[in-house]
Amino acid sequence: MATGVSESTFGFKYTETDRGISATRVFFYNPDSTIAGPDFPKVGDEFYTTLDVAYGLTAYNYTGVYCRQIDWDYLGGHPNKYQMTASYSNEPMDSSVFTSLSKTATDMDNLPTTIEYSGEYSTLNFTKDNAVAAGWTWKNAKTVVAQPLAFRVNSSTIKISRYVKDENMQSFQATHASLAGKVNNNTFRGYGKGCVLYTGCSTEMFKNSGNTRYWKVDLEFASRNPDGTNYDGWQLQLMMTGFWDTPIRSDGKARYEEGDFSNLFK
Repeated sequence: MATGVSESTFGFKYTETDRGISATRVFFYNPDSTIAGPDFPKVGDEFYTTLDVAYGLTAYNYTGVYCRQIDWDYLGGHPNKYQMTASYSNEPMDSSVFTSLSKTATDMDNLPTTIEYSGEYSTLNFTKDNAVAAGWTWKNAKTVVAQPLAFRVNSSTIKISRYVKDENMQSFQATHASLAGKVNNNTFRGYGKGCVLYTGCSTEMFKNSGNTRYWKVDLEFASRNPDGTNYDGWQLQLMMTGFWDTPIRSDGKARYEEGDFSNLFK
């Protein structure tokens, strides 16, 4: 409880839309008051208010709704009396950026994620002319292929944003270097083994509301699923027969090395 703090019973707003939940709470601070009121929320705090009963809301309505922004308005220019407005929403976030330094794990299912879908579809039909009875030829090898080739490749670009504490940035850079250019060795975000390639990341340094330095990291991945089986997508190559298969190198390995992508979120 905080002395001199009161929550406005007229300033609370709760909104539900097809994009999620948002809420706004308004607090007043008067240093001359002896009233014991609630503590001010902090950025990253989960939504909670003592006004639940008055507004007929249940805890279920705002589970996972976090404070994103706090605005301070000084009343009449008074240096000590002010109104604080706390804005909440349940959009995906990396809540570890606002927690104590002891927290290291990141909930990958609760991070901002952007997916751009794309694809490729191609049909290579045989032709007939005076020179070649049937088939089509390679431009360089001039090899005649007697059957058409048709394939569809479903692909997407995946971007996941997370935050890394400044003291953990060097360790993250080592993890990035060990995984860049590799494919997932297990299911990743619903994509099967070998169907996601880690292409790299971009980073931006900033300080949070507690003046602690963090790095915003935008991880980028590319998915590939040529034969529709959602397995080994990046390892597959189209054969002359029109089927997809995995070419094996002379050392017995596939084209791409595999890695554990969960290490990018620790």
